[in-house]
Amino acid sequence: MDLSAVIGRILAGTLVFGAGVACRCPPQAPATPVADSAVLSELIGEYVEDRDRALCEPICDSIDDTVDGWGCELMPLVGPTDVSCTAPDATEAVQIAIPPDIVVPLLQLDSSDCAAVCMTTPGWADAEEIGVSRESIWCTDWAGETLDEISMTCQFGSECVGGRRPLGGFISSAEAQDAGLWWAGMARLEHVSVRAFVELARDLAAHGAPASLVERALAAAEDEVEHTRLCVERARFHGVEPQLDGGHSPAASLVELARQNAREGCVREAFAALEAGWQAQHAASPADRAVLWAIHADEVRHGQLAWDIHAWVSPMVDLSGEIDAAFDALTEAASRPRAGFEVALGLPSPAERVALVSALRAAA
Repeated sequence: MDLSAVIGRILAGTLVFGAGVACRCPPQAPATPVADSAVLSELIGEYVEDRDRALCEPICDSIDDTVDGWGCELMPLVGPTDVSCTAPDATEAVQIAIPPDIVVPLLQLDSSDCAAVCMTTPGWADAEEIGVSRESIWCTDWAGETLDEISMTCQFGSECVGGRRPLGGFISSAEAQDAGLWWAGMARLEHVSVRAFVELARDLAAHGAPASLVERALAAAEDEVEHTRLCVERARFHGVEPQLDGGHSPAASLVELARQNAREGCVREAFAALEAGWQAQHAASPADRAVLWAIHADEVRHGQLAWDIHAWVSPMVDLSGEIDAAFDALTEAASRPRAGFEVALGLPSPAERVALVSALRAAA
């Protein structure tokens, strides 16, 4: 697999599937706010009923477990922090904070339901006219305290990936703080990768891999040292001091090495290279873009190293299904909602991330 060529084609906006079948991305249609939609209320009502049944009732039972038939709902509907509990014979509700160990799923629709709602808006006519398909619709900007007030925004994109997204205006101080935390998290990941590549070189050498693979793994560790430095600088620029962790891992068997390389290298490292390139094209800050371009170039080489290791080890280890399983997990993670501040960092939206993962998977 020529990872550099594959990522170059994806970032250029042309995704190639199979023998010469290409797809050129149409432009995005304007985002369309949806409010007081009967279709939306019906769908969200069903979702909320299921969510409340699973989460609310145990919390209300903590008030008095001798009461049967608590009436309960999460307050507010989006981003809830409390539960409203009403006993069968009570006239007033009691609000109780959601315990910190209980995770409340974010309010979201699956792609089919999202499309059904968004296709009822006037914006769908504009999207359809410029070639946007039903499959490329996604929902963002959830808001609302109650079911009657629930609203969202429909985004009409493209199942291809290409073109520059709006930067979303200037970065506020709150967003800068979040950006600092993001860069601090990146610094920790890059720092961990230093150790990962040193250990990879150790394990490759132990299992008789070609010397060139061992040398490239050690060179990748040096790259990650520089990436850590760059990310620490960007985090400090935003007022955050990264906390870098140490530690080490025991020697890996050949099977463990092969499976980890397939998951972490062939898939996750390759996608990291692709996403860094996307960010370098879309980030608002020239300083961020410069750092991301530098990281992108090195990560492409690291991803190529993973595929070359995969070619060396595959005849010795059965890796059936490893790559597909890793792409399945990555697709699920890519679809999770993003916070608004990440637009300034050039990060792709969930729909864009899923499309990027699909393009990379098609070429693998």
